Amino acid sequence: MGRRKISTDLKNKAVKEYMFTTKTLKEVAKEYNVSPDSIRKWAEKEKSAMARTSYPLDFKKKVVKWKTENNATILATHKRFGISTNTILNWCDTILYCNKTKKEEKKQEKTVAFIKVNAINGYWGYA
Repeated sequence: MGRRKISTDLKNKAVKEYMFTTKTLKEVAKEYNVSPDSIRKWAEKEKSAMARTSYPLDFKKKVVKWKTENNATILATHKRFGISTNTILNWCDTILYCNKTKKEEKKQEKTVAFIKVNAINGYWGYA
């Protein structure tokens, strides 16, 4: 059986649904009647294009919200959205930092300073 031609519109819809919703790859593949491998390849191309992009604040908030609501790791978030782990960490610090109380902000500043000092000295972790 030969390959069927899949429209660009369908590819874009499937990729956006996979990348920007909480649906799994298998769920999206089943919904659009295409293989998960195809969606994964299309998403990788889209992620490469996005890597050269400046992201709007709303998108950054969506990524952080998805990570928080799904209790996802930085690596899982990276795989889902194709954004570097350092960028995601930065967004999490910045966006979550903006929603903290003054007391929480001071505690975070002390923790970050402690981690940086220990990282320089070759130690990782908290006291």
